[in-house]
Amino acid sequence: MRDAVRCVRKHRQLSRAQLAEELGLSPSSMTEMIRSLLKIGVLRTDEWVATPGRGRPQQMLKVGREGFYSLGISIGFEVDLVLLNPSFEEVAHQRFPNDFRDVKGTPEKGIRKLLKSIQKMIESISNGKLVEIGVSVSGDIFSDHTNIYSTNDFLNLEQARFFLEELRKLSDCPVKVINDAHVSVLAERWMNPELPVNPSLLYVTRRLGVGMILEGSLYEGPVQWSRSLSHFQVNREGSYCYCGEKGCLATTATPDVISERLVGRTWSDPSRSVQARKKDLEMLWDRYVKGDREIVEKIHRGLEDFSAALRNISTLFSFDAIIWEPWDERFSKDLLRRLEMASAAWLQRIPSKKIQVSVIGENQQAVGAGIFAMEDFFNNLLKNSSD
Repeated sequence: MRDAVRCVRKHRQLSRAQLAEELGLSPSSMTEMIRSLLKIGVLRTDEWVATPGRGRPQQMLKVGREGFYSLGISIGFEVDLVLLNPSFEEVAHQRFPNDFRDVKGTPEKGIRKLLKSIQKMIESISNGKLVEIGVSVSGDIFSDHTNIYSTNDFLNLEQARFFLEELRKLSDCPVKVINDAHVSVLAERWMNPELPVNPSLLYVTRRLGVGMILEGSLYEGPVQWSRSLSHFQVNREGSYCYCGEKGCLATTATPDVISERLVGRTWSDPSRSVQARKKDLEMLWDRYVKGDREIVEKIHRGLEDFSAALRNISTLFSFDAIIWEPWDERFSKDLLRRLEMASAAWLQRIPSKKIQVSVIGENQQAVGAGIFAMEDFFNNLLKNSSD
């Protein structure tokens, strides 16, 4: 049943015969399943569409529960809010600066303003119902997606948990927390029309977070395969990483770390504000665009090290595509070209591999969080209907 819903969602609409063909089943064997999906509202029937040949027009199946919405929230240097309908179409989008991580005083003080903005977004739904909220964070999540045990873009863990607690009170619907790399690859899986129906994808965020889709499903396996490339060791004689080891990829292939070390700061310095981090990055890219030899060399070396990590993980899984969030959108073409040059040798040996940038852009993670939430809502409907 889940495969049927996902197949209809991927194609936007399908006839019963087309759905049966996609799933490799006979139309007669699907009759009861489709009847059940229509009854609980997961699928709906729409207009009749003429088909080639002499056959009569066919009634098309679409994803159901019109007027239902999910809210995706991503927490990073900025905060994005995205409302999605059941077909994963973006209904509304808002962006705010992250001005709560740097607030002096109690953790609650900086969160109230964000909660008010979220409340306005929820209240804007006048023709339907909010069914679930997904929150994307850079950090570590409990396996049931209900809470956080480490996070990078809140003031501290206390503030993050306060935000989730108040969000649940405000929304009166389930709130799930998801790693930012995982929701990024989910968004790519559903929003890129060029991908096959059940793709295998590798997605790498700017901070080297890793999200994988294997044969159409999100992979949330062991940490070493599903969280980050940050601590892949590229130079045993290199500088110390914040994890305590030497020569980790994070020390050469994350502009945050490069920019901070150029000005003598430490990645884990709690006194550094979001604005200070952004200012350091702007200085880095300003020097890059001016052709500063030191910076250009560091960036290109980072891409070479990053390529080595991609090569290793790509020998273990057969991906249809490798998607990378370039470190700076302004230089995405140049950075991707440099990465492809560094990867040319191993990409040629593995013809199925290719590196590309995301199809969505800056609100990728918020869209993915909304998709995760809507998927969870429909999965619960299906589970309850079969109990």
